[in-house]
Amino acid sequence: MPTAPLRITARALFALSALAIALLLGMGAARAHTQLMESSPADGADLKAPPDQIVLIFEEAPLKAGLAVVAQAADGTTTPLEPRIVGAKVVAPWPAALDGGSYEVNWRVVSADGHPLNDALGFTNTSASAMPSPSASPTVASPAEGSAAESTTSATNATRWIIGGLLLIATVIAAVFRLRKRNTNKGQSVAAV
Repeated sequence: MPTAPLRITARALFALSALAIALLLGMGAARAHTQLMESSPADGADLKAPPDQIVLIFEEAPLKAGLAVVAQAADGTTTPLEPRIVGAKVVAPWPAALDGGSYEVNWRVVSADGHPLNDALGFTNTSASAMPSPSASPTVASPAEGSAAESTTSATNATRWIIGGLLLIATVIAAVFRLRKRNTNKGQSVAAV
């Protein structure tokens, strides 16, 4: 029968292993809900010309399912936009037909775990025409840059899994060495008798 300190160590190693596994399994779920990091135009912006597009930047890439972006003019008229996902960005071209004025852009996305997120941002376009100005247009990452953002997120997740796996392996190795030492000590005490 193991001695008390050895039983405590074995219990501690088991608890540490269980904790490492729980952390590994919980990492994806804890980070599954994405959040809006920034937008272009920014909420409350006063633009001199209409934007070329609406850009919503999230922590992680949202799902294509459930994606919606709608512009609402001050008079209540709504115009559905045609959003697309580029990495962790949602990009919706701004219709050239929309004149100056105040707009609210209502958006809805779904995070990787299926959790829907929706909100709105408002801006004012003080131009009288709908002709876009190059100086007022936000820039959007090309698909290659979007892929880089996805790669960075994937690399971060892979790094977490690797670190967690290494911790788990180290715990198992420590447990094996501890058990071998215990068996060696038993063998020595039997030989001494």
